[in-house]
Amino acid sequence: MATQKENFLGRCFTLRSAYGSFRKVSFGPEDLKKLNDFAASNKGWCSILIKDKKNAGPEQSDFYCEMDTFKAGDYKPTDKKLPF
Repeated sequence: MATQKENFLGRCFTLRSAYGSFRKVSFGPEDLKKLNDFAASNKGWCSILIKDKKNAGPEQSDFYCEMDTFKAGDYKPTDKKLPF
Protein backbone atom coordinates (compact mmCIF):
# COMPACT_ATOMS: atom_id res chain seq x y z
CA MET A 1 0.00 0.00 0.00
CA ALA A 2 1.24 3.50 -0.79
CA THR A 3 2.32 5.86 1.93
CA GLN A 4 0.08 8.77 2.85
CA LYS A 5 2.21 11.39 1.07
CA GLU A 6 2.06 9.46 -2.21
CA ASN A 7 -1.76 9.48 -2.15
CA PHE A 8 -2.19 13.22 -2.75
CA LEU A 9 -3.17 14.14 -6.30
CA GLY A 10 -3.42 17.16 -8.55
CA ARG A 11 -3.58 20.87 -8.04
CA CYS A 12 -6.80 22.06 -6.48
CA PHE A 13 -8.39 25.48 -6.86
CA THR A 14 -11.61 27.09 -5.74
CA LEU A 15 -12.62 29.64 -8.35
CA ARG A 16 -15.18 32.34 -7.64
CA SER A 17 -17.14 34.16 -10.29
CA ALA A 18 -20.21 36.34 -10.58
CA TYR A 19 -22.21 33.11 -10.96
CA GLY A 20 -20.89 31.39 -7.85
CA SER A 21 -17.85 29.33 -6.97
CA PHE A 22 -16.65 26.05 -8.38
CA ARG A 23 -13.78 23.67 -7.78
CA LYS A 24 -11.09 22.87 -10.30
CA VAL A 25 -8.64 19.96 -10.12
CA SER A 26 -5.75 19.63 -12.57
CA PHE A 27 -3.87 16.34 -12.94
CA GLY A 28 -0.32 16.12 -14.26
CA PRO A 29 1.54 13.17 -15.80
CA GLU A 30 2.74 11.84 -12.43
CA ASP A 31 -0.80 11.96 -11.00
CA LEU A 32 -2.19 10.08 -13.99
CA LYS A 33 0.56 7.47 -13.69
CA LYS A 34 -0.32 6.89 -10.01
CA LEU A 35 -3.98 6.47 -10.89
CA ASN A 36 -3.23 4.14 -13.80
CA ASP A 37 -0.82 2.00 -11.78
CA PHE A 38 -3.34 1.57 -8.97
CA ALA A 39 -6.19 0.85 -11.40
CA ALA A 40 -4.12 -1.84 -13.14
CA SER A 41 -4.11 -3.90 -9.93
CA ASN A 42 -7.70 -3.04 -8.92
CA LYS A 43 -9.86 -4.35 -11.78
CA GLY A 44 -9.31 -1.16 -13.80
CA TRP A 45 -10.79 1.20 -11.22
CA CYS A 46 -9.40 3.95 -9.03
CA SER A 47 -11.38 6.27 -6.78
CA ILE A 48 -10.49 9.81 -5.78
CA LEU A 49 -11.48 11.30 -2.43
CA ILE A 50 -12.19 15.04 -2.36
CA LYS A 51 -11.67 16.30 1.17
CA ASP A 52 -12.14 19.67 2.84
CA LYS A 53 -9.07 21.22 4.44
CA LYS A 54 -9.31 22.00 8.13
CA ASN A 55 -7.15 25.13 7.96
CA ALA A 56 -6.92 26.99 4.67
CA GLY A 57 -5.49 30.47 4.28
CA PRO A 58 -7.27 33.18 2.29
CA GLU A 59 -5.22 32.52 -0.85
CA GLN A 60 -5.29 28.72 -0.53
CA SER A 61 -7.75 26.19 -1.82
CA ASP A 62 -10.21 24.90 0.77
CA PHE A 63 -10.03 21.27 -0.45
CA TYR A 64 -7.60 18.63 -1.69
CA CYS A 65 -7.70 15.33 -3.60
CA GLU A 66 -6.40 12.01 -2.41
CA MET A 67 -6.33 8.60 -4.07
CA ASP A 68 -8.50 6.06 -2.25
CA THR A 69 -6.31 2.99 -1.80
CA PHE A 70 -9.00 0.81 -0.18
CA LYS A 71 -9.32 -2.68 -1.67
CA ALA A 72 -12.17 -4.95 -0.60
CA GLY A 73 -9.76 -7.88 -0.14
CA ASP A 74 -7.69 -5.85 2.35
CA TYR A 75 -10.54 -5.54 4.87
CA LYS A 76 -10.50 -8.06 7.71
CA PRO A 77 -12.94 -7.53 10.57
CA THR A 78 -11.27 -7.52 13.98
CA ASP A 79 -14.33 -8.59 15.96
CA LYS A 80 -15.77 -11.92 14.85
CA LYS A 81 -18.75 -11.55 17.23
CA LEU A 82 -20.84 -9.15 15.20
CA PRO A 83 -24.37 -8.33 16.41
CA PHE A 84 -25.99 -9.46 13.15
